[in-house]
Amino acid sequence: RHAGIAWDRLLQCSVESVMKAHGLASGTLVIDDTEKRRSKKTTRIWGVSKMLDKTTSGFMFGQNIVLLLLVTPSITVPVGFKFYRPDPEQTRWAAQEKKLKKNGVLKKDRPAKPQNRSEFPTKLIIALRLVEQFKQEHPAIQVKAILADAAYGAASFMDALCDTIQI
Repeated sequence: RHAGIAWDRLLQCSVESVMKAHGLASGTLVIDDTEKRRSKKTTRIWGVSKMLDKTTSGFMFGQNIVLLLLVTPSITVPVGFKFYRPDPEQTRWAAQEKKLKKNGVLKKDRPAKPQNRSEFPTKLIIALRLVEQFKQEHPAIQVKAILADAAYGAASFMDALCDTIQI
């Protein structure tokens, strides 16, 4: 809640209004994520991290947003989003792991991967929570299918989605 505005509730009400206005009863959920470049000075922007810039093969500072869209024959509606933030401990471990591997250190002599922390959920967890939230807020909408790119193809994620949507 930034500036006292309940953004999640505002989005939910807007989505309900659009669905009612267009008479939407079913559709396909699409899960995707996008990286948004931010200014060079990002100390006051929440959720900014260093990420690979695919256009230059360099690095940039930006925000990664996981999106949930409802696609129908007549309209596409954004129905949920959350910011993804990589866990700094996992990032440090990955950098150290890469260096140690390069230097020929055996796996048994390298530090173990740190546990995932709840304050830094993975993109898969964020996507699953978005779908669960959508189903709770819009139980009357029939979900015909869920589309996502290969990054969301883990079997455990797909099983959890099927349980949530009850396909």
